[in-house]
Amino acid sequence: MPHYPPPNNPQVVKAALIFARDTRELVNTFHFSRLSGWDTPRMQQLARDLVTWWTSLYRQAVPSAVSLVQVQIRLYDLANPLAVDWPVSPAVPGVRSGPPEAGNVSLTISERTGLAGRAHRGRVYVPSIAEADVPGNDIASSSLIALLATAAANLIFGFTTSEGIWGVFHRPNITPHPLDNKIDNVTSYVIEDIIDSQRRRLPGRGR
Repeated sequence: MPHYPPPNNPQVVKAALIFARDTRELVNTFHFSRLSGWDTPRMQQLARDLVTWWTSLYRQAVPSAVSLVQVQIRLYDLANPLAVDWPVSPAVPGVRSGPPEAGNVSLTISERTGLAGRAHRGRVYVPSIAEADVPGNDIASSSLIALLATAAANLIFGFTTSEGIWGVFHRPNITPHPLDNKIDNVTSYVIEDIIDSQRRRLPGRGR
């Protein structure tokens, strides 16, 4: 197995939203940057902001079979690797009505940075989709797309930017590259309305 260097940028944190669905754990990962760096209170505030974002917007698109149970924040600083594990108790479920599709069924929110090339884009898999939002042509319902668009736009334009700006992070590679450990701010998004599939989302296949 190749050994990749650990990420190292004191201006960047990884924020993982941890969801529970029956016995499975689903994870959405985001990156946020602050020019002046991070400390524990700032990371805690980011965790609170993400819980509020889920509660007020994101969960409107997700069925109740999926609940947010924790937010994990990690600072990419090898000299000061701060960590915040923010429990969500009681867990906060989605509110989209109806039973969910199979665990691997998803849509993607494509992160765009205003720069060309796949290296400057990211994506987020929606943790679950209601059966009613997937008609026979495999195109998601317009109401679901609208809810996800509102959530994504808020993460860019309405989020508490003093606690970080959403970005696409470039992890270091085996061979040094100028993009290693850099982050590009997300400036727009595209909701991919064709139904997608998350890997390893069936029972007994890990995360």
